[in-house]
Amino acid sequence: MTWKYKWKTNCDMMELEELCMVMDLDNYTVSQLNEVGSFCWRQLEEPHSVEQLSQAVCETFEINASDAAMDVQAFVDDLLARNLVESVRD
Repeated sequence: MTWKYKWKTNCDMMELEELCMVMDLDNYTVSQLNEVGSFCWRQLEEPHSVEQLSQAVCETFEINASDAAMDVQAFVDDLLARNLVESVRD
């Protein structure tokens, strides 16, 4: 089984041009995401694995697979720590 991740229901998003601001409505916090983070966040409206996100980042931003995998894993770990996403089993 593979873990997938998606937005938690306590979150809302505001878009400013190509960037996103994610609001945690329970804790009243706001996180501003860069372009790649915003891209990943939009993908997480539906459940995605780290591997799926990494592949999408590679295709969209033309970066190598190992860098994308490390960056996406760190991003997902940060979102989990901030309680902005939840993990679901595939």
